[in-house]
Amino acid sequence: MLMDDKKKVAEESIDPPKKENIPMPLIAVAVTIGVLLFLTVWLVSFAGCMFDKTEPAETETETETETREVSYPIATSAKRDSYLPKTEDSTQLITATVDAKNAALVDLSDYRVIASKKGDEKIYPASMTKVMTLIVACDHVTDPDEIITVSAEIVERLKDSGASVMSLSAGEQISVRSLLYGLIMKSAGDAAQVLAEHIAGSEEAFVALMNQKASEMGLTQTHFVNCTGLHSDDHYTTCKEMAAIFAYALDNAFTKDVLTVREYNAPAYYEKDFVYYLKAGWATNFTDYNLSLNLSNGLTVFGGKTGYTADTYDDAGNPEKNHCLVTCAKSSDGHVYVLVTAGGTGVAKGRATDATTIYTTYIK
Repeated sequence: MLMDDKKKVAEESIDPPKKENIPMPLIAVAVTIGVLLFLTVWLVSFAGCMFDKTEPAETETETETETREVSYPIATSAKRDSYLPKTEDSTQLITATVDAKNAALVDLSDYRVIASKKGDEKIYPASMTKVMTLIVACDHVTDPDEIITVSAEIVERLKDSGASVMSLSAGEQISVRSLLYGLIMKSAGDAAQVLAEHIAGSEEAFVALMNQKASEMGLTQTHFVNCTGLHSDDHYTTCKEMAAIFAYALDNAFTKDVLTVREYNAPAYYEKDFVYYLKAGWATNFTDYNLSLNLSNGLTVFGGKTGYTADTYDDAGNPEKNHCLVTCAKSSDGHVYVLVTAGGTGVAKGRATDATTIYTTYIK
């Protein structure tokens, strides 16, 4: 080792290099910032707890709970003393050529019958019945999103009945909401009976509620024996009273939506077929036969319900068709009209043709 190197090592061992110290002012600043951050976080947490703190809900007494009126989420309610339309001296006799044996056209601005063809005579409402089924179901539903399991008994019962169905299968689970839309849009007899048994325990008990509702509405010429509209000589109404039932349904938000919506996606059907949609029967009757919902006199048809049976017989003993249709239309000035036709013996599209003829002939 060289002499200079030895000297350098000796000097380093005697007097090692000094370490660099952090200035005290910087340490003080860092400590201060840390303390401030800690206090800030603590204050924010404390304030959050104070703001999030909620007072416990007041406990209802047993008496208050018992006396409170039950209010269902989609229950219907009368907004008028009467929905029954009035026949007046100004009511026109429908003389235009139509297939329907009976008809009544009502202006809902004053509940006056504008035009009538045996509007007070007994008719068989067929699936127009399901409008009342819808009303009564909504009066008693407590949770529209409740899931119901379809019973095998209902599926078997309707298999050979001739009732229109939405093809529910035994054991299938479906929401009350989808059943209500299917009831009208698919004219589903299986939906009607599933709802009836779920709500009232049996179809018979549910029908009693339907007749009670008709009585409350002041309908003296209406009587139901089932919730589907299957023919019975003791299952009847009139065009005027059917118009009152439909007008009542239009006066409630949920039932109006079911009767006027153009398309509804039922979740259960996505599981069966991704592209399956429930189509409104009234829309099909008009659009499938190239008949516009926008009529030549400015009316727009915006909802309704069809009906059909072939269980009556003419004088010669031949099966007699019974095409029915209840629709609603509105004018540009806000008038809403309801039209009921029944007893059509021709083809299905005759219902749409009759509606167009009556609306455009008797509303100017």
